[in-house]
Amino acid sequence: MNKYFVFFLLFFSHKIFSQTLPVQNICAFPTYLQETSGIFSADSGQTVWTHTDSGGEPKLYKMDTLGNVLRTIFVKNASNIDWEDLTTDNAGNVYIGDFGNNANNRQDLKIYKIANPDASSSDTLKAEIIRFSYSNQTQFPPINADKNFDAEAFVWLNDSLHIFSKNQTNPFNGYTQHFILPADTGLQIAQLRDSFLMGTSSMYSFWVTSAAMSPLRDKLVLLTSDRIALFSAFSGSNFFEGTVQIFPLSEFSQKEGICFVGDSTFYISDEYFPTFSFGGNLYKTALPSANTSFSDNLEKNIMLYPNPTENELHIYFNNIDEQGSISVFSMQGNIMLEMDKTTDDMITSTLSWKKGVYIVCWNGKMIGKIAKK
Repeated sequence: MNKYFVFFLLFFSHKIFSQTLPVQNICAFPTYLQETSGIFSADSGQTVWTHTDSGGEPKLYKMDTLGNVLRTIFVKNASNIDWEDLTTDNAGNVYIGDFGNNANNRQDLKIYKIANPDASSSDTLKAEIIRFSYSNQTQFPPINADKNFDAEAFVWLNDSLHIFSKNQTNPFNGYTQHFILPADTGLQIAQLRDSFLMGTSSMYSFWVTSAAMSPLRDKLVLLTSDRIALFSAFSGSNFFEGTVQIFPLSEFSQKEGICFVGDSTFYISDEYFPTFSFGGNLYKTALPSANTSFSDNLEKNIMLYPNPTENELHIYFNNIDEQGSISVFSMQGNIMLEMDKTTDDMITSTLSWKKGVYIVCWNGKMIGKIAKK
């Protein structure tokens, strides 16, 4: 997994860009789950199920919203080569996507299916195995311009599984591919259904890292490091032919999992970033009409990128007319920067800053942290 991120904010005429969604920190994952990836909740957010990333144990973990692990399920006939996402069907069966494929050269892609763990008293379950390949991949790995066969996101709908690729093309073309395959055991072919242009700037902002369907299965969300793409009003599984809304998120991190915990409310997970001691948390956010439980503070509309930074820091003000000043302090309390807001997108050099974590304030109130690498 890539540990460094760059954030670019783009506006596209064919997408509806909406207000920034505030992200509320719910709890931290235990240390041994800080490489958490997929998540789902079967009880409207009282608990979540999750798993670790590549090389971890073949286990699912049930956690409450205080960070306590309540149950551990061992999948006895599975291995965790690169588990990346979780999804469930209408019967509560759980699908585990072992399809992480950073090098785009895997020929042993699998999806494990286990019975609803909440309906079983056993802590060991046996999986059915779906083996698959992509209909349009003929080289392992393909040339750099065609490296779009990694995946970290999928959902179940109408007896089929829908996989969304994590684009690693070079040069980056910004498309996620939508593949569909039967949710049946045995060897399957994931057929290319469609593709969607997430964005053409930095891959870290526009590659897809998780997906989820709403409880009524009438909405699809795709997650990236700093935004969600919401698809609605589609017919069947033609997700990309419906209405698309892009919602920037107020926090930027290595986000790896998303699930609905209501019709318009989500949990999001991210991986822990040990170099700068952030991430590894469970978060909550909601669509604007459901945001009544969240603060509407102006600072939630101030974006700081890239984070971590190396040479320069961008400070983007999203629909903030208020005048004020940005201050940056070291963890020792030394002021590193103080400047008045003059434009909506301000840039300052960070070359002279030492490696570490810095506090960012707007009009004297803390709004976030920036890491310098």
